[in-house]
Amino acid sequence: MKSGEGPPIFLVGHSHGGLVLAMAGLRGLNGVAGTIFSCPYFKSGVAVPWYKMMLGRVANRCMPSMAIRSGLRPEWLCRDEELVEDSRNDPYGHHVATPRWFLTMQEAQREVMERAGEFKLPMLMLVGKGDCIAVPEVAEKFFQRAGSGEKKILVYPQMLHEVLREKEREEVFGEVLGWMKGRV
Repeated sequence: MKSGEGPPIFLVGHSHGGLVLAMAGLRGLNGVAGTIFSCPYFKSGVAVPWYKMMLGRVANRCMPSMAIRSGLRPEWLCRDEELVEDSRNDPYGHHVATPRWFLTMQEAQREVMERAGEFKLPMLMLVGKGDCIAVPEVAEKFFQRAGSGEKKILVYPQMLHEVLREKEREEVFGEVLGWMKGRV
């Protein structure tokens, strides 16, 4: 899409979606007014026990879609008790990962970090410094290395993984909207 042919397009990638957005940007995403990363999953902060790693490598060859419990806890997502409870009771919540997803995701994480300098799209990076799911320092490193001419990072010291669902989410939404308005 050429400039002026419809409304501007902004893409948001949260967690694993941030990893997908970074890969898309590295592979030639065009016609985008801006990218917004919310606690991108560029490195896992959750330790994977050795036996799950071994099981995953073996299962990837013969049962790549085998469901293995992720070990993620709802209280790691945000500090809003009501939303934590909603996450705990969400019938559509995923609490598993597959070997193929896990190993492919690790390869994508390596590639994104190695090629960060090639990421040229305008970028807003939202980082919850208390995030134990996606390592905040790695998101900051990607931001520093990114080749974007227009980039801004917002680090929220008290927030966890889901900055868009935190108690102060109105402040975060205001910052995002302000950045978007500045891009159009």
